[in-house]
Amino acid sequence: MPANLGGRPPGVPDLTTYDLLAPQLSGGKDSAVMMAVFMEAARDAGVDGRVISYHASLGVPEWPPVFLG
Repeated sequence: MPANLGGRPPGVPDLTTYDLLAPQLSGGKDSAVMMAVFMEAARDAGVDGRVISYHASLGVPEWPPVFLG
């Protein structure tokens, strides 16, 4: 880690160094909270336009309420 973290706690990446930010959503409440926190950090860093999110279906092993077909 660099010596100057720019005010970020240790272990928190500098989002401005990424061209694309792609958090994966599971569809559950934990991923909804993660996305809210992630988007706040992205907005604060001025990179919210680089964020795309996706849900990768697991097919048959998916939880029944999430599986669409």
